[in-house]
Amino acid sequence: METKTQRKKSNVEVKILAVNNLNKYAKQFFEYERAHFLQFLGQSIFKVDGSVKAKYEHERQSYKGQLPDGTWIDAHYWLTSSYGYFDIHIKICVNGGTYDVKPNTAFCQYEELALSMFKIEDGKLVDSPADISPLDIQYNIADLQEAAKGIEEAKKIYETAKEKLPYRFHDVFWVEKLTR
Repeated sequence: METKTQRKKSNVEVKILAVNNLNKYAKQFFEYERAHFLQFLGQSIFKVDGSVKAKYEHERQSYKGQLPDGTWIDAHYWLTSSYGYFDIHIKICVNGGTYDVKPNTAFCQYEELALSMFKIEDGKLVDSPADISPLDIQYNIADLQEAAKGIEEAKKIYETAKEKLPYRFHDVFWVEKLTR
């Protein structure tokens, strides 16, 4: 495979890339697993240790591949049952650049997400509607920069207002330090 020359991605670009791909694969994996387990509603599909009984298991999805810009993606998941919920945990790693040839282009970012697929009542699988619409969001740097700018402006207004209240009264009025 041809090696691609990469420019250095900023921390924000890497984070956006990781979160957007996490959302994409989380939705895909969630829908796949939920569709499989829907057929077992009302049944006891778990062993004593909380894992899924062998007869209810099936092939899991995962993704390992490369984006057009040379970035590698590794997405996988696992299932857990605890505290009355049957959950899916999705983890993604995006990495790229080269540590050997040009170390300043190298990056690696992990992101993880847990979603509840079903409730568990009396050891049995119970349907529990899940809102996964936030996974449809694909972030971009311009919108996030605009939101951060709004936070900075609000911070200045907050600091100006906070100066009017003597320090000794901050705890009485629950005034917290919102800046670092």
